[in-house]
Amino acid sequence: MTPGEFELAELVVRPDQNLIESSGQTFRLEPLVMDLLCVLAERAEAVLSRDELLDRTWGRRHGADASLTRAISLLRKTFREAGVDGELIETVPKRGYRLTRQPRPMDHQARNSLEADGRSDVPSARRYLPVGIAGALLVAILAAVGWTRWHASAGKPAAPLLPPNEPGLLEPPPSIKPSVAVLPLVNRSLEPQDAFLADAVHDELLTHLARIGSLKVISRTSVMRFRDTELPLPEIAAVLGVDHVVEGGLQRDGDRIRINVQLIEADSDDHLWAQVYDRELSAASLLDIQTDITRTIAQALDARLSAAERDRLEHRPTDNLAAYQAYLLGRRDFERRIGGGSAELESALKHFHRALELEPGYADALAGIASVHAVYAGYVTDEEGKGSGALAIDYARRALTLDPELAMPHAVLGFLEPAALDRARHLERAAALEPGNATVHTWAAIGDLVAGHLERGERRFLQARELDPTSP
Repeated sequence: MTPGEFELAELVVRPDQNLIESSGQTFRLEPLVMDLLCVLAERAEAVLSRDELLDRTWGRRHGADASLTRAISLLRKTFREAGVDGELIETVPKRGYRLTRQPRPMDHQARNSLEADGRSDVPSARRYLPVGIAGALLVAILAAVGWTRWHASAGKPAAPLLPPNEPGLLEPPPSIKPSVAVLPLVNRSLEPQDAFLADAVHDELLTHLARIGSLKVISRTSVMRFRDTELPLPEIAAVLGVDHVVEGGLQRDGDRIRINVQLIEADSDDHLWAQVYDRELSAASLLDIQTDITRTIAQALDARLSAAERDRLEHRPTDNLAAYQAYLLGRRDFERRIGGGSAELESALKHFHRALELEPGYADALAGIASVHAVYAGYVTDEEGKGSGALAIDYARRALTLDPELAMPHAVLGFLEPAALDRARHLERAAALEPGNATVHTWAAIGDLVAGHLERGERRFLQARELDPTSP
């Protein structure tokens, strides 16, 4: 039986509608998150163990333990946003959780007053806009920044595609997936020029993790804002909307490399896993370390890998260290275009071509070249960018001929293929191959909106925002 409505601190909780109301604001919870709140409210001020909470909500299904951690985090976030003073849910170390205040049955006279004010229909007053309005708004935004020219050049838009992250406007629905943010690795090498290797391994780790559909992985753009930060981990996790943080460092010493990583539960600051890898520097050892870290994080967070995801995790794109390092330098410069411009793209192109010279048939290098050409026209004059779209299509197709499981060439073709059906097919494939890639979701959302699929386009924009929460 669904519990009746009740008051908690300054909040009105409506379990039958999965809603929490406070001072005119309405917050929608996932059904199982509301169930968890009701279980805590039934025995308010008593400590409930994780096992008891799991038995009463998720049961013993796969991923339940990580889902409970995420649900507690979502409730705390909702309470903060609703303006509740103090902590409503307390973590009791090694014992469980307790609701710190007693709920009160809903006063029906007050409820009737609310209904008289027209607030009983609040399910329509959601925290994000109705699909039709939001879709129309996004289409208008795209029109304002000049979609036709942007699509033709696949360049950077002149203005943000989403409006500022204001309360009540296009906020992503909460995710119940296990969530993790991988902070930039600290360069502990004696030589400053080795810093690129720490950044490159970090970038590759994010790519590996983004391929796991049962994980929520925060994008590179958002986590790079916390390089060299002195903020405590719980505060970083709260900003990024995650329950777990990975931090570590990399040290190169001649022909050897040492990488240390640790997985931390942000809420409790408990170290769930830590490992030091001390290996001979080679392409094989770097790729093996990244694979092991990715697999271990997934296991620790109870994230299930599909057979295809497991196979992809074992894939080794090259054994040529020089080619791999050239490719990593290309990735570094490609990412730097955001704060730079065409010079960074031209440098990235040089490194990707160098990787291809060192290892002909290197699909990742071909994909890198395609990505550069796909965005190049957005950073130069029309005359300088002429022909870049055709080159992007050619290199993307060549990359997919060698490795059909690469996401970015599909994303490039999803933006540039002449036929609308081909564009849609490639964007769907890119999103399936890297479900945690915010850029892919953004590009796919734009394609959906232009094709008139407003509801799906809005949903994808919200997915992208959840993965890249600090983007403008």
